[in-house]
This record gives sequence, structure tokens and C-alpha cells, in this order.
Amino acid sequence: MGADLYLTKPYDLDGLLKTIKEMLSTGESVLTVRFWGTRGSIPTPGRSTLRYGGNTACVEIRAGENILLFDCGSGVREAGLALMRESEGRPIRVHLFVSHTHWDHIQGFPFFVPAYVPGNQASIYSLRGSDKSLEKIFTGQMDTNYFPVDLSAMLAQLQFVELDGTVEIGDGTESEMWSGALCWAASLRAWSIPSRRRLATGVTIANSSSSASLLRLQNRVPSGNH
Repeated sequence: MGADLYLTKPYDLDGLLKTIKEMLSTGESVLTVRFWGTRGSIPTPGRSTLRYGGNTACVEIRAGENILLFDCGSGVREAGLALMRESEGRPIRVHLFVSHTHWDHIQGFPFFVPAYVPGNQASIYSLRGSDKSLEKIFTGQMDTNYFPVDLSAMLAQLQFVELDGTVEIGDGTESEMWSGALCWAASLRAWSIPSRRRLATGVTIANSSSSASLLRLQNRVPSGNH
């Protein structure tokens, strides 16, 4: 499965604009994308980051009525507040895909307001950690030694899903998360490297009624400490 159009990091502004124009020229509006956070490592507020914002990683994708969030950096706080305003009290169903569980990709989760509201639903997808389950990683981040509120205060229905294949969401939108040195393998099934250092993670989004991928997001993880 391959994408019709894609960008690999690092990319320049001209290349980004060219790709966007090519996508728009098809006349089809399949997905909408909003960037709530684009920074790495730590949030960087200030004048130097006004143009693109200072929050860490969070990208929102709408596919029909489906709400997908990619990574839970500090940008997910603003995404959650926007969802609360938009919902006007109606239940929120959201799918959260976490490329990897380094702090800058999960640090915003404790501030994701929809997760505290009864009746809301949030599915959190990622690969299993090297020595902990996905749920234990998120629970540990909110341990009372680190955060004043623990995970049990989140009254929404939470589902932690350790991916090993395709996830079908809503009206046939499929997502696959993959990880490993051979990240372009044809099967694109998720697997773990027998090491604490993952070389790459990403997700492919496709519509089950089409043979083409709609979007592919890739995130490379440094082999050293990050």
C-alpha cells in the first residue's frame, strides 16, 4: 500500500506548497488536517515561534465524522478545548494515535479535557512499549509523584489498543501503525524491534473502498536519547 502523494522530513516550504496544490487540484476533499503542535522535545512559547506555534506534536485529521488525533504533545490540550466547544455538550468520540511514547508525544494527555468528561470515548493506539504495556505508560505518567490527578479521574471511556495490524474506524477509514528499520515493508503491519531504540514509526490512512492511501505520516526517532 502506497500513498499517491507524500512528503518526507526534512521538507522545505516550496515542496510542501507544491504537494498541497497537487492534492487540491484533484477536486476531492477527503481529509481535513489541522496542526495543533509541531515542535519536538519541549514546548517553545515566545516571539520566535508565533508563526507555527510552540506546542509539541499533535495533528488533527477529520475523515468524514471521524476525529483522529496524532500524538498527544502539549498541542492536544488546545485540540481538546476546541472539541469541547464544538461538541456543545454532545458526546465526543476521538481516536488518538501515538507514534511513540517519548514525553514530548504524550505530555499533553493529562490536559486533554474530553478525557475527563463522562460519556466521551477515546481510543489510544500505539505499539507496546519495550518493557511496559501502553496503558501502564500512560498511567505512570499520571502517577501522583509526577501529576496531581491520576488516570482514574478520567471519566470518559478509555481504550488502550496495542496495534499489530489494521484498525478500521467509522465508515471504512483504515489506519495502520508501523515501526521498524524496514518501515516500507509491503505488509505495513506493526512490529517491535527487539531493542529499546525504535528507528521509525508512522501511520498510513486509507479508505477501505479504495486501493490508494489517503495519507502517510512518518516520524523518525533518534537512535540515542531523545
